[in-house]
Parts: sequence; C-alpha cells; structure tokens
Amino acid sequence: LGAVRVDTSKNLIDRYFEGKDTSKFDPHGVCKELIFALREALDKSGFKHVKIVVSSGFNPQKMSEFEKFNTPVDIYGVGSYLVKNDICGFTGDLVELNGKSEAKFGRKNFASDRLKRVKF
Repeated sequence: LGAVRVDTSKNLIDRYFEGKDTSKFDPHGVCKELIFALREALDKSGFKHVKIVVSSGFNPQKMSEFEKFNTPVDIYGVGSYLVKNDICGFTGDLVELNGKSEAKFGRKNFASDRLKRVKF
C-alpha cells in the first residue's frame, strides 16, 4: 500500500466520528481532525510509509488552513478548483464496471432517459 485517499463529501460525516465529541470543530467532509486520526492509525499499524492524499473541495484557502496546523497531508487534489466552473459543479465517477458496482459511498448507477450518447 503506497497511499490512501480521503475524499469525503462536505455533505457527509466520516464514520470515524460516530460516538465522538465533535462540538469543537466541523466534522463534515475532509477535516484536519480526520486526517490526524488517520495518520495515527496508519502509524500504529506499521504503515508509516503510506502517503495521505486528500481531495474534495480543496482550494488555496483550505490547503493553507491544513498547512497552518501541520496536518499530515502528502498530496492535495484540487481538480475542481482548477476548472473555474461557477455554473455547475460536477465530478465523473466510475460507478459500475462490467455489471459490478464500483461506486464510492453516496454514488450509484441510475438510468436516465435524459442522457444521450455523443460521438467525438
């Protein structure tokens, strides 16, 4: 294992926080507290070499906040920030491959008669 990626939506709270006091911070999405806990768990399990990649809503301000507190992040994913699309936000996710579900939590395959195949 070389790296783990944390990509929790701002609409979700990671299961790690179930039963924990989150009154002093916002536990939604990718937060500093989650990353510190992940690093500690990896280190205690003998995975000190594993890198931590974070994504989901990162921009210069959010990265500065993480860096200010020396959050143990090795790589920041900033794809949506670079696109500069203020009209509609979207991501492209693999949700199914050869009939097998591959979606991350909160995503699923669904049929839509509004979608049309286009050729490039």
